[in-house]
Amino acid sequence: MGVKAHCVVEIRRPTEAVDGFGQTSGGDTTIYTVPCRVETLSGRELVQARTVFELASHRVTKLYLDPAKRLKAKDYLLLNGRRLDIGFLNDLRQTGVEWELLCNEQM
Repeated sequence: MGVKAHCVVEIRRPTEAVDGFGQTSGGDTTIYTVPCRVETLSGRELVQARTVFELASHRVTKLYLDPAKRLKAKDYLLLNGRRLDIGFLNDLRQTGVEWELLCNEQM
């Protein structure tokens, strides 16, 4: 995959609704459709990223979001039909605006 500069991802949140049997019901919700930078990790960057998140395969940067709608670790990204699960969230300026994520791709 390499570096995907200025790609657009969907950030989705799994449903939290539960039916009478305790099973989740309903579909996942898109909370953002935003531009960002996605890169596949390799070499030293991969080794370094895996010290914080052992399944890391991708880094997402240049991700700017609304601080009123905070990300959660259970959220995930969709990029051209590929699912990237968030494993590590870094609020770079502690304002909820600029984020860096470490993700792993679900096959």
